Amino acid sequence: CPPIMLIGHSMGGAIAVHTAASNLVPSLLGLCMIDVVEGTAMDALNSMQNFLRSRPKTFKSLENAIEWSVKSGQIRNLESARVSMIGQVKECEEATSPGGPKAIVEGIIEEEEEEEEEEEGENGESLNKKKKDDDVE
Repeated sequence: CPPIMLIGHSMGGAIAVHTAASNLVPSLLGLCMIDVVEGTAMDALNSMQNFLRSRPKTFKSLENAIEWSVKSGQIRNLESARVSMIGQVKECEEATSPGGPKAIVEGIIEEEEEEEEEEEGENGESLNKKKKDDDVE
């Protein structure tokens, strides 16, 4: 194998460090990190994995994904979210449940669990609303 130099910018720097530390490149000549994310590169990888796990696995629509990205603070303004989220999600080819509608997904579709959520109505009455863990309305 020819000598290889790993170069990474921002999160790519964290990935380059992880790759180098894992001894996945036997002919590694050097490692260059440019403007690596805050903290150590290895810590950044862990926090990114936790962030990705916290994201919903499915959205009912692209608009729901866009709304979630702004409400969660992932993206600060709606226009940026409309541009950015298109590349981060894809439409499911298969229904997420037997006989169910198609959904916008990110990552692997897993079984969904339901939880009861209390929501207050316009007149102050309490409404029970079922919400799926992985779906964002």
